[in-house]
Amino acid sequence: MTTTDQIKLLQALVEPALFRPGSLRINSTHLGPNQTELQIQVHGEDMPKIIGKAGLNIMALKVLMREAGAANNQIIQIRVEEPAPVPEHTGTPWTMERVKDAICGLMVACRQPAEVEILPHVPRVHMVAITPPPTEQIHIALERWLRVMGSPGDTQLILDAADPA
Repeated sequence: MTTTDQIKLLQALVEPALFRPGSLRINSTHLGPNQTELQIQVHGEDMPKIIGKAGLNIMALKVLMREAGAANNQIIQIRVEEPAPVPEHTGTPWTMERVKDAICGLMVACRQPAEVEILPHVPRVHMVAITPPPTEQIHIALERWLRVMGSPGDTQLILDAADPA
């Protein structure tokens, strides 16, 4: 997994959660062989979305990126930098297709290619089904990520309760 791939994956996971996705900046620093630190910088209004209550959001992101790195014999560290003034920009709208693409990209990066389906469950609730199921650690982090991200429009997304691998 190249540094560019790492940045694209992190961007796919982070950008949809932001009020100002155009403000997202991701830089990388090589710390040694197979070891990279990715620095995230967002608009100040987006910091609570990135950090989360008791740091749970950033911990979920770190787990997802660590698993993607581990699957490629790499160590990926994440650091959130202080917000800096950035230009206003509206990013690409958060859609069900972008949710699916982000999860598929993550599963491929973790060397667990999977098929992802987003299925209507009950009104305004959709089930995210991943076949084959991800490992338990990725499953837990993905559940947290889906809660953090919110959903396109007023639709709630729930990770299928299939037993993790």
